[in-house]
Amino acid sequence: MEEITKQSIVFYDGTCGLCHNAVRFILRFEKSSVLLFTSLESEFAQMMRKKGILTTKDNSVVLIENGKEYTKSCAAMQISKYLKFPFNGFVIFKIVPTILLNSIYDWVANNRFRFFKQSCWLPNKRYLSRFI
Repeated sequence: MEEITKQSIVFYDGTCGLCHNAVRFILRFEKSSVLLFTSLESEFAQMMRKKGILTTKDNSVVLIENGKEYTKSCAAMQISKYLKFPFNGFVIFKIVPTILLNSIYDWVANNRFRFFKQSCWLPNKRYLSRFI
C-alpha cells in the first residue's frame, strides 16, 4: 500500500464518458508508463480519503504526485507533463490565472453528461496493471 501511494495516481469519475476518454488519451500519449489510475468511487479512493491523502470533495480529476494533491485544471496541467509532444505543451497554460482555467474546467465538468454518455470503460490486458 505504501509503495502505491508514493507513485503518481490519477483519480477520475468512473461514470463519466469524458473522464474515460481522458484516461484512454493519457494511456495512448504517455511518455512512459508511470501513472496509475483509479476511479473516485473505488475502494482505494475511499481508503485514501480516510487516510487524509485524498481530500477533494469534488468529482473532478485529481492527481496525487509526491504527496501533493492537484485538482481540476491544475491536475490536467500536471498530467500533461507526462505526455508526449505536443500534448506536454499544455503546461504553458500555467500562465493563465487558475481561477479562469478552473471556471472553464467547471463549465465542461457541469455539462459533461450532456456532451458525453455515461460509460464504464474497462482497460485491456495491456493496461490492467496500471489500474488500482
